[in-house]
Amino acid sequence: MPQKPAARNVSIELLRIVAMFLILTCHFVIHFDWDHHQLRVVLPQEPGWWSALRFVIVQYGQVGVSIFFIISGYFLVEKSFKWNRLVKTWLQMFCYSVAFLIIVLLLGAFHHYPMAVEPIMHGVDLYRSILASLFPFFYNSYWFIGAYLLMLLVAPYLNTLFNTLPKRSMEMLIVLLGFFSIQILIFERASNWNNLVYAMLGYLIGGWLRKYYQDYEDRFRTLPMIGIIVALTLLMVAFNHYISEQSWLVDFMGWKTGFMMALFSSPSSSVCWCSSW
Repeated sequence: MPQKPAARNVSIELLRIVAMFLILTCHFVIHFDWDHHQLRVVLPQEPGWWSALRFVIVQYGQVGVSIFFIISGYFLVEKSFKWNRLVKTWLQMFCYSVAFLIIVLLLGAFHHYPMAVEPIMHGVDLYRSILASLFPFFYNSYWFIGAYLLMLLVAPYLNTLFNTLPKRSMEMLIVLLGFFSIQILIFERASNWNNLVYAMLGYLIGGWLRKYYQDYEDRFRTLPMIGIIVALTLLMVAFNHYISEQSWLVDFMGWKTGFMMALFSSPSSSVCWCSSW
């Protein structure tokens, strides 16, 4: 008898929608200059609370990306490795990439490119753009889906860790990888944070929730969690405002440079794949 498809978890689907909304909003704030109604590549860091709030919106784009990695770990931690999952994801990336390249080339034949796009669509840079579209994984054209593919490759080994190491050891590993995410803000130039570590950390958190959430379920209450989120958001706004002003501590810690590097080294792109799996 054919098996019925598994019922979709409404809460997880809603969480995916929220994550996609956060990522789209992040990109809109970064790349659209509302004051001059034109595209831009980087969001300028300016003093004031309004700029601090804009950067919080951008930071929440990374929260959206983290949610997708966590959901992946939640569902894959108890599943076996399948090559077709990897191939299917890569094929989707390739098809979207080539389709977007064709659309952009056709638009460029009839219209002028926006100033933010113009430099990479002429001369030698055009050939590089074509290569990056034909071989997106090797050129890291879409960092999220590239990190996701790498995460799928290491997922069996992460699952083995969950099956062999005690819960305490897995929690310490999560803390260690989490420290890498803020290392650059503490030691300025020292950073072991990259796309794969990012994906692995999210995967481990999702796997931990799947394996051990029931042990702490009574501690996760809705109102206290909302209060924590609000408090951390206000702290992020205050920190963004502080580092936008002149301060000896900001200069000494290198927070302005480190903040920008940490925020924009992994832009939250490739939303179209986030809902496909």
